[in-house]
Amino acid sequence: MPSISAVSTASWSLASMKASTSEQAAATSYVVVLKDGTDSSEVKQLCSYINANLGIQCRKMLQHTVSGFIVQMLREEVFLMQTTENMMQTLMSALWSVVSYVREDEQLQLSSAVSFEDLSAAYLGSDASQGLWGLDRLDKRSPARDYTFAYERDGSGVHLYVVDTGINAQHVEFLTADGSSSRIGQGFSLDGLPPATDCNGHGTHVSGTAAGLTYGVAKDAFIHPLRVIGCDGSASMLDVVKALEWVHSSLQAPAVVLMSLGGPATAILDAAAQSLTDIGVTIVVAGGNSAGDACGDSPARQPSVIAVGAIALGDAMASFSNGGSCIDILAPGVNILSAAPGSPTATAVMSGTSMSAPHVVGAAAQLLQANPTAQPWEVRQTLQSQSSWNWVSEDTLMEGTPNVILNSLLPEPLQVAWIGNGSNMLVLTDANSR
Repeated sequence: MPSISAVSTASWSLASMKASTSEQAAATSYVVVLKDGTDSSEVKQLCSYINANLGIQCRKMLQHTVSGFIVQMLREEVFLMQTTENMMQTLMSALWSVVSYVREDEQLQLSSAVSFEDLSAAYLGSDASQGLWGLDRLDKRSPARDYTFAYERDGSGVHLYVVDTGINAQHVEFLTADGSSSRIGQGFSLDGLPPATDCNGHGTHVSGTAAGLTYGVAKDAFIHPLRVIGCDGSASMLDVVKALEWVHSSLQAPAVVLMSLGGPATAILDAAAQSLTDIGVTIVVAGGNSAGDACGDSPARQPSVIAVGAIALGDAMASFSNGGSCIDILAPGVNILSAAPGSPTATAVMSGTSMSAPHVVGAAAQLLQANPTAQPWEVRQTLQSQSSWNWVSEDTLMEGTPNVILNSLLPEPLQVAWIGNGSNMLVLTDANSR
């Protein structure tokens, strides 16, 4: 490794320099990604050198997702260094021979397009209000409804890592089938609150769709909440990277990671996602809700993940959904009923590609239950090959988007869940609580 004490005047550039307000500058974080071949001992040495000599705080080493570290400067450092650019130039000048690139932290968005609506206050009054129409759509080729969800496997033994706002750990949706214990496993949190809390609701909702007893696809999968998004729905790119680092170190296989979030295209988030697919972890991500090209967003553009777009009841592509060639599959994402925070039985209706992605996660868990060693590309290929093709109305399908709707149809379903008759939001019976 080149000497890190040598200072060079070599040219350098930042992948992104976006801090513009004094509030942003008060605590600006960057990830420094090192060149290939840098091992963990060298990362530790570099962090020690930075802390001792450059007046910049090395906050966290990254060893699994990428080889590098996170640095942060505070308000006083901004004053002393005058600008973030000067600070980073000092860093790059000292370490130019071992640094691949530097990227400033960014904010990510939850991929939900519609706010929570309490069902007691928002009865929509038609088949569209049947919040479990998504499950109904998965087990058949055509959009005709029969108000059942047939499934052969329930995701037993598969671990779902939900990178989101946490989870309502008291909700009955996340119990075992006999109600004797919880299926929520060890999790991760950045803000000191337990991972199994959710002051926003988004994480509880998507977890319910992926693995809820009533509302979910994989009804017996384990759920690991990774709480990286605050009560206000804001998420930091680097916080997500830290969470994926945790998945690496705490992984229980077979596993699926759900990321119903995204932001502008960024190499660091793409690399972090690929680091997990490289070791056999399937990652499912929301395609985004800007009615644009998913190839402009990370991690949706990453080729090794499964990026999901949204359809509405009747098989029209949702007007808000991103599309294009980076979308791998479409799934229900409009007026989806699932679990919510507030009580052990709270429910809510929500829309977005955030709601589409967990349908795919559940189907992936079913596949991994039967084939625990299946690689991410095999999971994606299998889901696509068994999908319902060419049902989305062409006048709603964004150019370049595959006309492929998720299908979990199995030849000999062992369980049938009754999910309503068209007149009620949800008919609760012993059958559909399993």
